[in-house]
Amino acid sequence: MKTDRNAWIDRHAEQGRAYVGHRQLDNADTQIDIIKAATEVFLFQEVENTLDFGCGWGRFSTYLNEHSKLVTGIDWIPSALKDMESDNPTIKVIPYEELPLPTADEEFDRVWTCMVMQHIVDHERFLSTCKELNRVAKIGAQFVMIENHRDEAPHVALRNVAAYTNALGITLTHSELLSIDKKQSHWLIIGQK
Repeated sequence: MKTDRNAWIDRHAEQGRAYVGHRQLDNADTQIDIIKAATEVFLFQEVENTLDFGCGWGRFSTYLNEHSKLVTGIDWIPSALKDMESDNPTIKVIPYEELPLPTADEEFDRVWTCMVMQHIVDHERFLSTCKELNRVAKIGAQFVMIENHRDEAPHVALRNVAAYTNALGITLTHSELLSIDKKQSHWLIIGQK
């Protein structure tokens, strides 16, 4: 049986950069526009160092770089990271295969994850990943998350806002439903450590 990681590596090999979009809707580019418009108001303050967790080929890294002096992209798909490095030479790229994340404690002022945590369906692995994201975030760091709200699938775990904020150990400052793939399909969660 393939690991989650191998399945994503294969998906990127088959679909290229479109692997991040909804397969039936073929909407990877539309997702970017919607998410940028929804999050811009929350990124008004430039920070020193942003973590783009699950960065893939870097579809949000250049955008995040407009609001941060340094962006560090972490992902476990080597071919996607190669795409990111070629397109975003100013972004620091770190590959990883397993936890813990290969970064220092309290390194980041902002943690960004977009449609990543929803794919961690194993509850214990989800909790371990959240603990790691908390570890690498500075005290007072901003968390910006976009995660699935309504599409149930074997590769997607639906969680409510409290499940994310409690597991991450952050205080919720804002949440709303975004219409990305369908009407009110994803949570936008903003919090602070």
